[in-house]
Amino acid sequence: MTFEHITSIIGIIVPILSAIASALNANVRKAQAEEKPVSPTLAKVNAVVNAGALNIDKAKQMLDLVKSLKK
Repeated sequence: MTFEHITSIIGIIVPILSAIASALNANVRKAQAEEKPVSPTLAKVNAVVNAGALNIDKAKQMLDLVKSLKK
């Protein structure tokens, strides 16, 4: 597998994960706006998807949310 092949795969995966992350982020924001509890599983999955989408700041925010939900 060549470097170009790997970068092209990453170039396909990151935008797909970004689209999924946007939808998950919207679900979390909606739940928080309606003062509904956010599922820890949703927050964990959202953190992983955001990290894969290279949204590191949002991934950290979701991990902080997971920590706060454990309390």
